[in-house]
Amino acid sequence: MEIFFYFSNSMNLRPTLILSLFYVLLFTASCYKVEVEANSLPQGYSVAQIVGVWKITGMSSDKPYDWDRNGTAESDVYSVWTDCEKDNLYQFNSNYTGSFKLNCSSTQEATWRLNGTVMLEWATAGLIGAVERIVYLTSNTMKTESTTVLGGQSYTFTKVWSLQ
Repeated sequence: MEIFFYFSNSMNLRPTLILSLFYVLLFTASCYKVEVEANSLPQGYSVAQIVGVWKITGMSSDKPYDWDRNGTAESDVYSVWTDCEKDNLYQFNSNYTGSFKLNCSSTQEATWRLNGTVMLEWATAGLIGAVERIVYLTSNTMKTESTTVLGGQSYTFTKVWSLQ
């Protein structure tokens, strides 16, 4: 009772006590550190990021192979493409259709989809198609990976796409 009486009758102590509590709370809150951990989980991509006209500007394999059948094994697949093969354009429309200019003389109607936010699947009316995992995507560059087995050996291809 005596303590209650002392605090209730002491007006000078109340503002000091309240101010002290405020500073303790402020100091404690300012020392609280929020940590956010980065993770390696795939974050995924949206259809809007894929829509547009893309051109393959690089392609490599994880293992050398004689891709142009000239007797020399190479990993830079794009370097052995002819100028006509390098003249490619892939139009991905928002309604999952498109037209793919595969080389100098062949443009085909196509369909495509983004499966599970990281798998780009596309096919032409002539049934040429691919399933590629998107591993990197910015507003103007995309990198995809796909795997093929030749002669019992597995090869992983990395394509670099540039938005036109």
